[in-house]
Amino acid sequence: MKSDCFVSVVLPLKKDSRKTNSFLGKLSPILTERYVDHEIVLIDTSGKETPKIDELLKTFRCVRYLRLSRELDIEIAITAGLDTVIGDYVVIMCPESDPVELVPEIISLCQSGHDVAYGVRKPDGRDFFLTRFCRCGFSWICHRFLHIEWIHRAMHFRCLSRQMVNSMVQIQDNHRCIRTSSLSIAGSPKAVYYSPLNRESKDTNRSFFQNMRYALSVISQNSFHPLRMATWLGLVAVSSNFIYMLYILAVWALKENIAEGWVSSTLPIVAHFLLFSIILTIFSEYLGTVLTRLQHRPLYSIADEKNSSVKFVSEDMRNVVNRSFLDSN
Repeated sequence: MKSDCFVSVVLPLKKDSRKTNSFLGKLSPILTERYVDHEIVLIDTSGKETPKIDELLKTFRCVRYLRLSRELDIEIAITAGLDTVIGDYVVIMCPESDPVELVPEIISLCQSGHDVAYGVRKPDGRDFFLTRFCRCGFSWICHRFLHIEWIHRAMHFRCLSRQMVNSMVQIQDNHRCIRTSSLSIAGSPKAVYYSPLNRESKDTNRSFFQNMRYALSVISQNSFHPLRMATWLGLVAVSSNFIYMLYILAVWALKENIAEGWVSSTLPIVAHFLLFSIILTIFSEYLGTVLTRLQHRPLYSIADEKNSSVKFVSEDMRNVVNRSFLDSN
């Protein structure tokens, strides 16, 4: 029996889209067999039209193709897909790595009450020790100090409820991270562990320096706690400079044999550092406030909505009129 829901699938395409045809050949029958309505949205991020896209649209039903004007990151491609889908549940997949067999399972988790069901790569021992150490350390720092919902080995593969999609499209940040923003808003996320396909592909693997650049962008775009740490360091600098200034004044007032020029040369330097620390502390705090406002994140997200089976207690109490009051006058 088909599930009475509308399922949307967002597929960001990369430069090499030769696997798209075979991927849709496996995905489309599953959606047709299990769900009443569905749509598959292809987001082309290569900046050029995908070869043989017209033949692909004629072969498979309920497929839409969106080509972005220039080559962009996968996060922007997914955002473009979320802005255009209309389904009750939205599945985000990468044709290069995500198996279509898990689509019914990850959708059923959202149907059971979870806001987000996200895929997590199973450990397979292929990563180097240094890579595993850096990733685990980054995940620990995000949770412990930066308050970022970063899950170790989490993939882009996930299913979002309609309420979650409505909340995410309100985030107008140009540098949003789908893997963190969806989990930070979700009230009851659920993990699905699986083994990705074709992990040796160049499209799915990043170099060490690319991972470092990506980690820094995640921190700067999703947390202002580094600025808050800078504020506390500024307060420590202000306090230490103020105490040292009091020490200089005490030495000048109580000690008789003072080196000539020591007070006149040291006191202005300490005073300048004190003012400089105060200015940087205030600037850091206001910069964090501005960063939070510019991200345009939603103040709240609706987890569920239900209506009474009785719409109106009395027909006379409805705020609907059949004729204008001007006509009666």
